[in-house]
Amino acid sequence: MASSMKYYRRIVFHKETPNFVKQQVEDIKRQILQMVPTKTVIEGIHYSISSVFSLTIIDGKTCSMLSNTASQNCHICGASPKIMNDLDALSLIKGPKNQNSLHFGISSLHAWIKCMESVLRIAYRLDIKSWRIKKMQKTATEAKKKEVQEKLRREMNILIDLLKQGYGSSNTGNVAKVFFQNPELASEVT
Repeated sequence: MASSMKYYRRIVFHKETPNFVKQQVEDIKRQILQMVPTKTVIEGIHYSISSVFSLTIIDGKTCSMLSNTASQNCHICGASPKIMNDLDALSLIKGPKNQNSLHFGISSLHAWIKCMESVLRIAYRLDIKSWRIKKMQKTATEAKKKEVQEKLRREMNILIDLLKQGYGSSNTGNVAKVFFQNPELASEVT
């Protein structure tokens, strides 16, 4: 049940500001503290069952607000995207920057999305065999991206790497689940 949203939902129509998010988190923590253990007796033996809850199903924006890190940086170590590509600089980071950030965990849903996006990025660059795209390779890479997008739309009925107006990317958890449900077809297409 780790990283499962089906057991707790909260719908609030309000602007997502740092103060409002922190207020909502404090309210959830207060509710958690008020929970009492479940007690039962089975065949004359008394059992007391306690639960431990963590805020692991939060989006990147909320995690950034709660951990006071920039939205593109890792909420655990604070590494920026530039440092993520520099293994020497990354190796200099010793442990978590913010111990409280460890409580947020790594959402399996986000891990699915990021893994799918990594596979797609590799697929787009297979012909050039390089992670960095030079200007003269941009056209070929864009053509390969369009080809992969079209194949995934046609064969798996999913839209990937498309911007949705006012919404973000089409790369959602549901898209990632469909992508990984048929690994043979996904690998053939990519």
